[in-house]
Amino acid sequence: MIEHITRCREMHDTQKELSNCETSMKNNSWLCSAPNYHGPSKSMEGYGVQLGFQKLKEIYNVDIGSLVHDNDGCSRKIALKFYQNIFEYLDLGHYRKNFKVKIIALGKKYSFLRGLGERLSSYLVSIAKHCKHDYKAFTAFVHGIYDHLIENCSKCIHDESYEHKCKLNFDSNEDAKKELQVILADLEANAKHYAHEYNNNYNESFNNLITKFAPKRLDFQQLYSAQANMAVLQFNQQSDSWRLEVFK
Repeated sequence: MIEHITRCREMHDTQKELSNCETSMKNNSWLCSAPNYHGPSKSMEGYGVQLGFQKLKEIYNVDIGSLVHDNDGCSRKIALKFYQNIFEYLDLGHYRKNFKVKIIALGKKYSFLRGLGERLSSYLVSIAKHCKHDYKAFTAFVHGIYDHLIENCSKCIHDESYEHKCKLNFDSNEDAKKELQVILADLEANAKHYAHEYNNNYNESFNNLITKFAPKRLDFQQLYSAQANMAVLQFNQQSDSWRLEVFK
């Protein structure tokens, strides 16, 4: 890979190598020139995902049975275009964050529920990891969260040495109870997509890194392999040490 990058070091001749991601018109300006940045990064990302799935399906004949995503409608739609029977899992960190936001909003509305966002979202992760792909067990544990809060545990992951720090009283807060149960019911209804311990952490980390070498707004074509390879080296070594050999 380092030898490949070394051969691609002199990248000033970019004629016919950069194009507008929306119009496909060629742009012959140098890589670092502002006029190269055409189209929103979202369009470029969708274009990249489209090409990726197209190559996996049509060129490499790769069969994908499941997809872990963060509910990005564009990427999800593209994946389903090429793999209609793919099974979807919602990223663990993403749905934990969404759940936490909802609980915090509930706490702002009902003061006796304040401070539960982090605790309940962490507990939700514990449920997911405990149940793994047993969505029926996941449903039962999520359904038991309300009972867990009022210290009437019917179905919960409970450490016997743990002393409950709260025993909530919903008797005079029927609206709060209903709103909490709506949030829990949504988790139960989508248990098949939530009962797992998959996340996109490594993928997201690499995506953030690769944009420093290959911005989403550009269609690099031949140049992209060199840019992507540099990102891979940076990601694997977690430092700039590879530059000493490539650009010595």
